[in-house]
Amino acid sequence: MISEDRLKKSESGNFALYIDNFQHGSFLADLVIVMNSYALPLLEHGQTIWGAITTVYDFIKTISSAKEEGKSVSIENVGDGSIAVAVSDSSSVGDITINNYLYPEYVRELSPKLAPSFSKLVHSIDENIDEISFNSSDGRGFKVSEKDIKIFDKKEFLSSEEIQISGTITVLNTHDNTGKIQIESNEIPLGEYKFDVQKQIRYPEYLSSAMRKKLRYRCYPKINFDPSTLKEKVIGVRIIEKL
Repeated sequence: MISEDRLKKSESGNFALYIDNFQHGSFLADLVIVMNSYALPLLEHGQTIWGAITTVYDFIKTISSAKEEGKSVSIENVGDGSIAVAVSDSSSVGDITINNYLYPEYVRELSPKLAPSFSKLVHSIDENIDEISFNSSDGRGFKVSEKDIKIFDKKEFLSSEEIQISGTITVLNTHDNTGKIQIESNEIPLGEYKFDVQKQIRYPEYLSSAMRKKLRYRCYPKINFDPSTLKEKVIGVRIIEKL
């Protein structure tokens, strides 16, 4: 670009930004503080820093994408400074597929610190920018496009893991059989939650008979997932059966 203050869309394919060095700032300071606690070598080396950034991005993307698809995710320490991420998916015939991923232990602490920067980056994608790619001389990198925007958005989904709860229906909307239920159970935090029911059991008498009675239910939790913290919060339930 010469004597230009904006990049034309026709020229965007020829534009590349090369990073020669990392200067200390809040982003890098968070990285240094966390990684120092794990005694990683060559902390001031650009490739080490870049490797950590790309690894954290992949970690967040793996977990958030699995949540988006309704898959179950578990994270366990496996020793030697590593964690294992197991992503499992149940098919309609009962088969369970499990994919395992290994990451450095520091990704769990770095993820909430770096996720806001990643989110800001992916939300830079618009009608004028189709894709942003980052690569290093050793081949490590990542790219973001429009399909990646939702990865860093908070999302709500129905868990595939069935639980049993004790609760009292306090509000019942008979026109669509939704309402509120006061849950008193160890499976999820105590409190009042919104509920709906499986289509095949949407009968007014089925729920009316349960009003103001503490009963046991089989249900699926409704979850709110925040990729910036990797934390989940139960916001409701879908009732499968009254026990």
